Amino acid sequence: MGAFSHRGQAIIEGVKVMDVLVMTAVLTSLAQAGTPGQVCPADPKVCTTQVHVVEHMIADSPEDRQLQEQIDRQVDTLARGGEPATQKALRQDQARFRRALRSQLSFMPGNDVKDRIALHQALQARLFALDHVNRDTDLMSGTWISAAGNLEMRAIDATHVEISLNPADTEYQRWSCEFSGVGIRTGDTISAEVSSGEHVILTKRDSVMWVRHESSGAGKACGAGGTMAGPYFATNPVMRVPSPPPRF
Repeated sequence: MGAFSHRGQAIIEGVKVMDVLVMTAVLTSLAQAGTPGQVCPADPKVCTTQVHVVEHMIADSPEDRQLQEQIDRQVDTLARGGEPATQKALRQDQARFRRALRSQLSFMPGNDVKDRIALHQALQARLFALDHVNRDTDLMSGTWISAAGNLEMRAIDATHVEISLNPADTEYQRWSCEFSGVGIRTGDTISAEVSSGEHVILTKRDSVMWVRHESSGAGKACGAGGTMAGPYFATNPVMRVPSPPPRF
């Protein structure tokens, strides 16, 4: 095992407890931390091949296979009893996460150990985040997550809510968004102006925060035509000891 492998393994084994904000930050990095050589090309055949590589790596590791089975069961548990739109949103979000994995891995000879460590970390982080999704929340504040990024909300008073949104492109890493501001709450809906002619509207339904991103022109919050729109899922920030990493 090379020097990087020893260092990477030592770092992972040194992690004892992580809170949900740290773990969801790992998930966000899937969409933000790649290099041009790691971006899935536009050719669908190449993308499909890379997805198959990820699936093979999961199937080849008993620990990762177990993590993936736990993730699938947790998605099914969270979807059970929800509205059809909620069930669809949860499964689509999981599909986006699986596709995002290909951008994290280099698929280059000699990087097998590095890729396996990164894959295991990502699966651990995903399971940790899903374990802390709260499908029964009545709150309009806290941390809300998706495969693309996080939504943070903090109530200032009865009608004003501080909002922070940071989604990124999980497919090709072409864009990311960054918005922090104050929204006006009316019932279960919050509206905030991003820039002149650009707004986000957040509506809570079935314990899911649905974000609409509306713009009458070129928006300023996202690059390359990105969007903050999509479903975000409430979390409980509870501490937990992650499963031990695999040994290579």
